[in-house]
Amino acid sequence: MDAPDKVLHTARRSHRKTRTGCRTCKRRKIKCDEGRPSCWNCIKHSVSCDFLPPAASPAGSSNVGTPPGHHVAGFIGRNGIWSSPTNTFSSSFAMANNGALPELNMNDLELLHHWSLSTSLSMTSDPVLRTLWRTKIPQMAFEFPFLMRGILTVAALHLAYLHPERRDFYVSNSLQHHDIALSGATEVLPNVSNENCMPLHIFSILTCIHSLGRPRKPEDFLVVGEQGIAKWFVLFKGVVLIIERFSETMSTGPLAAFFHSRVRRQRQRQSCIETSTMDHLSSLRASILSAPLPPDTAQMYLDNMIELQNSFSFVYSCPSHSHELGDIFIWLFRCSDGYLVALQEGTQEALAIFAYACVLFWKMEKFWWMEGWSGLIMNNIWNWLDDAHKSWIEWPISEIGWSPPEERGMDPVKLEQQHIMG
Repeated sequence: MDAPDKVLHTARRSHRKTRTGCRTCKRRKIKCDEGRPSCWNCIKHSVSCDFLPPAASPAGSSNVGTPPGHHVAGFIGRNGIWSSPTNTFSSSFAMANNGALPELNMNDLELLHHWSLSTSLSMTSDPVLRTLWRTKIPQMAFEFPFLMRGILTVAALHLAYLHPERRDFYVSNSLQHHDIALSGATEVLPNVSNENCMPLHIFSILTCIHSLGRPRKPEDFLVVGEQGIAKWFVLFKGVVLIIERFSETMSTGPLAAFFHSRVRRQRQRQSCIETSTMDHLSSLRASILSAPLPPDTAQMYLDNMIELQNSFSFVYSCPSHSHELGDIFIWLFRCSDGYLVALQEGTQEALAIFAYACVLFWKMEKFWWMEGWSGLIMNNIWNWLDDAHKSWIEWPISEIGWSPPEERGMDPVKLEQQHIMG
C-alpha cells in the first residue's frame, strides 16, 4: 500500500510554472494558464483579462477600457472564443458605419407599432378576429411583402384620421405603401395558389378599407357612370372570388377562424331572415310595381331588393356593436350584373334602391373608414333623382338623419366639397 504522502503527491493537479501570467491572476495569487484570448480563470470569474485585445472604437471617440478586476458580462461563443457585449456592439457599430447594416425606417416602425396597438383592434368587433389581425396576420405578412405594405397602408390612414395636424404626412406614407403593395399583389394574382390565397384575401380586405378610408374626391361618390361606386363592386367581388375558389384551404389554414366566423355569421343571418317580421322596403317595392316598367326589368329590381331586405333584417336584429363590414357588402357581392348596369346608367329605380342601401352604410359608420359615406352618397343620389322619384326615398333620408342641401340653404356641390375636404 502506498504511503499517505505519496497518494497526496500523485493526486495533486499539475500546473504550468510561469511568472508571465495576467495581472488579474497575479493579484489574486492564483496560477494563470495564459490561455488566449483570455485565460481560463478570468473566463470563470467573468472578469476582464489582460490578454484580450482592446475593443475597436469609432473614430473620434475615446477608448475607455474596463479597469482590471471589474466584472463584465461575458459568454463563450459556439467556437469557444470568449466574447462580450462591448466587443459585439463595437463590431456592429463599425459595420453600420461601413454601410454593412441598413438604417432602420422609423416611419415604418411607427406604423407597425400603431397597427399592433390600435388599428388592428379597429378592424372588427370579434375578439378572436382582433387577435388574428394583431398577431397572426402581421406574422404572415413577413413572408408576403405586399401584405405587410397593405398593413402599413391602413395603419398610416388610421394615424391620419387620428392626427389631423399630420394628415398630409401620413396620407403620403399610406399612398406610397399602397402603390407598391398593389404592384406586388398584381404580380402574384395570375398564380393564386393554396400558399398565397389567404394573404391575397387579407390584402383584398385591406385594399377595400383603403378605398373607403383614403382622402375622398368628388368622383368617389359618383353613383352613375364607370367611376366611383361602380369600381367598388369590381373590388369587393374580387374578395368573394378568392373565398369561393379556395374555401377548403381557408377553412383549415392558420387563419381558419376568419372562414369559420364568416360561416357562423351567415347562419345567424339566415336565422334572422327567417324570423324577421319587418319589411323596410315595402314602400319602395310598391313604387316599383306601380311604375311603367317592362316586366323583366321590374322583376330584376325586385330580385335585387330581396338580398337588400335580408341585410336589413340581419342588421336591425343585431346589436350595433356587433355589426361587421361584411353585413352590408354581402348585398354588393350578390347584386346581379343587370342591376349594376342599370345603376351605372342612372335609372331612377336603381338609384332609389341604392339610396336604401345608404342606411346600411350609415349603420357601419362606427368604423372610422366608413364615416360620412352614407350622407355623401345620398347627396349624390339626390342630385340625380327627378322630383317624382325623390319622394321614393323619404324613409332612408329620415333614417340616417340627412336633409337635402336646399333645405339647409346650401349649394349641393359646395356641400359635397366641404364634406370631402373636412
